[in-house]
Amino acid sequence: MITLISVQLFSGKLQRCNDGNRTSLETCVGHFKISISVKSWLIFEKNKTYPYMLVPRIWSNPRNFHFDNIGAAFLTLFEVITLEGWLQVRDILNERLGWGTQVFLFSYIFLGILVVLTLFVGVILTNFQKNKGTALLTVDQRRWRDLKKRLHLLQPLTLPPRPENSPWRAWLYDKFQTRVYKWMSVTLILLHSLTLVVPWKTLGVEMPTDATQTMQQVLMTIGAIFILVFVLEIIIKMIALTVRGYFLSKRNTYEFLITILGLAYFISAMVSISTGDVNTTDHPSHCLCC
Repeated sequence: MITLISVQLFSGKLQRCNDGNRTSLETCVGHFKISISVKSWLIFEKNKTYPYMLVPRIWSNPRNFHFDNIGAAFLTLFEVITLEGWLQVRDILNERLGWGTQVFLFSYIFLGILVVLTLFVGVILTNFQKNKGTALLTVDQRRWRDLKKRLHLLQPLTLPPRPENSPWRAWLYDKFQTRVYKWMSVTLILLHSLTLVVPWKTLGVEMPTDATQTMQQVLMTIGAIFILVFVLEIIIKMIALTVRGYFLSKRNTYEFLITILGLAYFISAMVSISTGDVNTTDHPSHCLCC
């Protein structure tokens, strides 16, 4: 169907004269001169004559493809869908027929690749089901199999017990389980991430201006505040959950490693800046806590 549509749209419309100065079939007659150039001729003089050859003018399609018949259109569309050499088809269609042809071409590529990918995945899934024997199961048997998979994925939460013997630790424990704390934690991370969009130049650049030094001090102060807040959060969590209970959660372990790496990076950046050994565009407050 797409082949028939392409024939109706582009048949006979890609033909052009090989002489770029002739734009119609009636004027595309006779011969024209083509200069012969050699790579060693780097400078051309205006009043000097260079060799040339006469070439007959021909009104024809592009050399590698056209849409004048169903067979040629099918081969052209097949070449496009394989994404091998389709850029030449795109450029010639855009040059000779305008940008509207790109809508057809890109829509065809998108839909074609989507259909091919769907068929490919469908064949793989069908063969997999046949080899696993699931294609022979009844509906109830498939439901039972899916239910067993879901039950296998269910795991108990790895939360440490609430410290009942210490009221203030129990209070901290309850606060860390609330939605307000989770939203506050996310908000702090997002605010810290916003510092990544601020342009930064370190104190190692030559002749920094007063405005640049002020901005550097502000950014370093903000970075230090955020890192201090993240470190205090980890310490308070360890007090409320105990150290062992804190590391029972993979998220807490990841948070601990990222915060320690960010703290180490910030300290090293501050030491380098204070000694004047840094000449980079990194932001000291851009720790990995974000």
